[in-house]
Amino acid sequence: STVVVHTEAGLAFRADKVVVTLPLGVLKSNAVAFLPPLPPTNAHAMQLLGVGLVNKVAMRFRRAFWPVEEDYLPLMSTYCDHSTFISLYNSSGGLPVLVSLTTCTLARWIERSSDSEVVAHMCFALQKMFPQTYDGTLPVAYCVTRWRADPLARGSYSYVSRRAIAYDYVRLAQPVADRLYFAGEATSRWHPSTVHGAYYSGLREAMRICGDSWQDVEPSDQELRSRVPRRPLRGDVSR
Repeated sequence: STVVVHTEAGLAFRADKVVVTLPLGVLKSNAVAFLPPLPPTNAHAMQLLGVGLVNKVAMRFRRAFWPVEEDYLPLMSTYCDHSTFISLYNSSGGLPVLVSLTTCTLARWIERSSDSEVVAHMCFALQKMFPQTYDGTLPVAYCVTRWRADPLARGSYSYVSRRAIAYDYVRLAQPVADRLYFAGEATSRWHPSTVHGAYYSGLREAMRICGDSWQDVEPSDQELRSRVPRRPLRGDVSR
C-alpha cells in the first residue's frame, strides 16, 4: 500500500515511502494528523521532548560603532534583559551588521512586540554598551524573528525536557511500518538543535530507505571535533 499526504490546499500526494521533516514544534502542535495514529514509541517521544525558543534581531547600521576586531559582544547587566550581540563585520566583508541572540524572557517578549519596539530595545542596550561611540541612531535595515509564532516552525529547536531522556531522539526517529520515516534536528541523537544534526538525519534516512548501512552516518561529538581543525578565537576572551 502507498502513503497518501493530504495538504490544506486539497492536494494529495502518493508515495511508497515518506520522510517527515516537520519541526518538532509543528508535530507537537497537532497541526498535522497521522492516520492511523503514530505508534506509542514515536508519539511518546514527541510528547516528552521540549521545544525551545531563541529569537534573533539582525540590524544593519550606517557605520560600525563597536570594536570591529571583536566578533562576540556580551552584555551582562541588571538594567537590561539582554545577553549577546554577534558582529558580522569580519565575516561579511565589512558590513556594519549586529545580530542579537535572545532567549528566555526577552525572546518571549519579542514574540508579542512590534518590530519598532524590539529595535528600540536593542538600541537602548547598545547605547549602554557603547555610550561614547553610539548615539542611538536607528539601523538602516533590520530583521526580527518570531519562531514560536511562525506556524511552520512553532519554536526554534528541540531539547531534552525534565521528563525526557536523550534516547527519546532515537525513539522519535523510529520508522513506522517501513513506510514512514522521520528526519530533522529533533531526531538527531548526537547533534540535536543544530543544522548539521538535521543534515546528518537526512543522510541517515536516505541510506536507511535505500537499504544501506546507516548506523554510522551521524558522527558522535568526539568524532566530529576530531575532523574540524582547531582555530584560535578572535579577540580577547579573557574578560
